[in-house]
Amino acid sequence: MPVAVGKGGQCKKRWTGPCRALKQGRSALLHCRAVEPRSIYDMPEVYQEVFARDLPAEVAFLTELYKQRGKGQLQSFLDLGCGPALHAVALAQLGVQAMALDNSPVMLQYAERNAKKAGVSLQLLQANMQNFELPAGAHVDLAAMLLGTAAHLLHSRDLLACFQSVRKALRPGGLFVMELMHPMALFDGTGIIGDSWTAGAPGGPCYLVEYGLPEDEFDAAAQVLYRTVSVTRDHTGHVAAEMDKLTAAQHSARRGEVDFDAVNDELSSLPDDNLELLVESVHPQRLYTYQEVRIIAWLWLLWVSLFGAGSLAALT
Repeated sequence: MPVAVGKGGQCKKRWTGPCRALKQGRSALLHCRAVEPRSIYDMPEVYQEVFARDLPAEVAFLTELYKQRGKGQLQSFLDLGCGPALHAVALAQLGVQAMALDNSPVMLQYAERNAKKAGVSLQLLQANMQNFELPAGAHVDLAAMLLGTAAHLLHSRDLLACFQSVRKALRPGGLFVMELMHPMALFDGTGIIGDSWTAGAPGGPCYLVEYGLPEDEFDAAAQVLYRTVSVTRDHTGHVAAEMDKLTAAQHSARRGEVDFDAVNDELSSLPDDNLELLVESVHPQRLYTYQEVRIIAWLWLLWVSLFGAGSLAALT
């Protein structure tokens, strides 16, 4: 979640999201109508909206990466912890034979809907990432574990088992792409604090997302964070628009250009009748460092490269 920083690097105030109180002598920021508690992973349509990615750029990166580091044209792909399986669907539209693996039957059902809507077929596999096997005789050119999927492997032995299964699934010379949190986000604490944002397609529902709270428990020895994730539907979009202004103000406040108290006062005065808390749940997440993943990978996989922002441009 964003933090406003005033002159001299002093933290003035932290905004804790749409359903929290501002502890400054005022009433709670918003009081949301709540439904029965569920996990965000039980709500695939909402999940797809609030964790939207730059799909064309990422698919282009994967195909170009395989073109340069693999052998020939990409022909087969495995999406690990696929969720709605958007990457698998997009690659299938390019003629790639795509498989999508997840342990959630709800997500797999939604992935199948996405595939049918796109006019492609996916091979869907319900399994965990630690110990999975492809259908007899099947191997893939490229496997990928994207977004924050690796964080669900809570123990180093789980990651090792996953790498073992991936190696069996890859054909000789195949590639495995694993997305991790940026190392600096771990070492400067921003990856633990979390984030907040608004989401939603134009003309559709608007969502307010809290990805972590300051009071979330962190087991430093195990490197496991018990992250609170909440999603609130803004039926009018008014609060979301003000939140976007607030986020922009927080970034500007780093240069001392914004009266952050005034912005918070404006946000706290907004009506909350059209807000609905859809879900708030706690998810244990293992925060892996780049170096420990690299060491474990060396046991079963050949390490090739580290990519970051701008990697697509560098490849092409």
